[in-house]
Amino acid sequence: MEQENTKILFNSNQTQSNSGFYLVKPWEHQLKAIEQAKTQTEFALFFEMGTGKTATAINIYRHWYTQSGGVFPTIIFCPPVIIGQWAKEWEDHSKVGHLVQQVKGTGSERLAKLKDGLAAGKKIFITNYETLLMEPCFAYMQGKFKGLICDESHKIKSPDAKRTKRLILLSDSIKHKLILTGTPILNTPMDIFSQFRVLDGGKSFGKSFWEFRARYFYDKNAGMPASSHFPDWRPRPGVEQRFNELIYQKAAQAKKADCLDLPPLVRKVISVEMSKKQARVYYDVAQDFVS
Repeated sequence: MEQENTKILFNSNQTQSNSGFYLVKPWEHQLKAIEQAKTQTEFALFFEMGTGKTATAINIYRHWYTQSGGVFPTIIFCPPVIIGQWAKEWEDHSKVGHLVQQVKGTGSERLAKLKDGLAAGKKIFITNYETLLMEPCFAYMQGKFKGLICDESHKIKSPDAKRTKRLILLSDSIKHKLILTGTPILNTPMDIFSQFRVLDGGKSFGKSFWEFRARYFYDKNAGMPASSHFPDWRPRPGVEQRFNELIYQKAAQAKKADCLDLPPLVRKVISVEMSKKQARVYYDVAQDFVS
């Protein structure tokens, strides 16, 4: 049996393709993505909601941990409302749930959880993107992690955003990386740049957004008078095909309509902890109803 909390994760007679590796049997599209990703160190899961991207990501990391001889420090960024759900999924799909640390609260509380967690032997830290904007936390995270997961990675599509810039700085020293989203491109194909800059350090699309834009796009309004000019960036001919070639060397896509082995829809209630501000508003509204 695998022992993911030790340096030996596999019995020497067990292969990684053995179905006994998985605590919950992956669906066909999940297994295909896992097989494609486990031989790489940088991978994107473009999975629609309901197709199991979190479980797929966890099993990819289990393979990476196995190949590395043990669980290495990993930081996960996700929306705040699903931090607890990520922790539960580690419990469900691995044997290292006890190594997970949720990082929430004020800046000082988050910093303490990072420091105390690492000192106590925690390996997998789950937090939201706002932690990147907390100066002491960001400074402390530098050089501490060997694994990175960016859930809902379209949230870092803006190359000018402070959290995107900080995540790029953090990611450049990390070897194993995953980005996850069902909507990698929301407004324009340019949305892919920052996500892949975090993922592979510029191997696919370069390190400079301005060079990327000049290479793959043109300004349709370039001939307008300067006084009334506003840019309208359009893809150059052949860009879609070229992007697909670059992206899907290290990415897998899953759409619910194409996943024939998905189970029937199950409605599930997930408890979400309210923030202090939300709790105050809830209490105030509740008082109006009882008064």
